[in-house]
Amino acid sequence: MAFNFPYRLSKIATKTASSSASLSFTSGISSNFTTYYIKVRRLVPATNNTQLLMTFSTNGGSSYLSTNYKYAFAWVNTNVSSGNISSDSDSSIKVSDSCSNVSTQPMNLDMVLYNLNDSTYCVKTVFQGVIYGNGSLGFVQEGGGMNTGTTAINAIKFAQSSGNLTSGTITLYGVVDGGLMY
Repeated sequence: MAFNFPYRLSKIATKTASSSASLSFTSGISSNFTTYYIKVRRLVPATNNTQLLMTFSTNGGSSYLSTNYKYAFAWVNTNVSSGNISSDSDSSIKVSDSCSNVSTQPMNLDMVLYNLNDSTYCVKTVFQGVIYGNGSLGFVQEGGGMNTGTTAINAIKFAQSSGNLTSGTITLYGVVDGGLMY
């Protein structure tokens, strides 16, 4: 899967990590967009061997949903090994495998989200990225996830499974309808 965006994106916000416990988007998710794109760039976790997690809120970020998450992703590394990670019932969507050598090798991910502000269908996401994990191996990963609730989502939070986010950015865009959508 390769993300190819032959249509316009409308930037909503960029969040910059600076020894942050989490990065949240608590405004900008509205009926103006049916699809959203998230760009994670040069994100450096403070702690080795942790995963990037994503959770959703239905009340503007006052609290975040802790049930009904499902995800699956596959990876291949530069040592020609491969595998997958999945959960049918979790408290968040895991969007990266364990990152190591984080001080010198940040993670980069791209995500597309569907049905965020929809109370009829559950929110779904697909993602792909490159991380440095397991000592000195590069990992390419692709996957997806969902929260099976049907209450409109109006905030998104990213956090590591342990420790802070040292540096890097996460940018949220709305995908402008009317372009070349797949």
